[in-house]
Amino acid sequence: MEINNLVNPLLEKHKSDKISITFGRKSTDFLFEKNIDEEVWTLILNDLIQKYNFTQEKVKIYKSDNKYMYISNNKKETKKQITIDYTIDENFIVKLYNESEIQEIEFPCKKNYDKIIVNDVTNIKINSLSLQFIEENEFKYINAIIENNAYREDSIKNLNIIVELFLSNLKDDY
Repeated sequence: MEINNLVNPLLEKHKSDKISITFGRKSTDFLFEKNIDEEVWTLILNDLIQKYNFTQEKVKIYKSDNKYMYISNNKKETKKQITIDYTIDENFIVKLYNESEIQEIEFPCKKNYDKIIVNDVTNIKINSLSLQFIEENEFKYINAIIENNAYREDSIKNLNIIVELFLSNLKDDY
């Protein structure tokens, strides 16, 4: 499975700033289980932290519609995400989206949050490919974000290596 086979058809129809690929497993036509087997998650993470620099942080995310406030290491970022298109494959959700920074005052007050999430995140950056190994409560999942720029194809090549490792270690019962 090559990720570009999922990404390119979307990009032929739409333009976007970023591409998000979430690893997991499709359970029905409308449900996708992003929680992956801990052994597979750890295997891929350990392989990558041997080769690349990484950071670890606790991130608190406040969500309200398509606006997000990220708080980590005493730093706040407020962003707006507009999903352009997406596709769900057997093992991946690929989403095209535009993201822009917004002023903190544009973010709703505490009473209007849709969701508050606390994650432990290990970030690995490979050129314009960002990998996030996320622990959310008892769930572990992997999210890849590709900047849609001149380095996109190189990022997809790097991601394909990780995808191959992921798919070759999947268990039927997770």
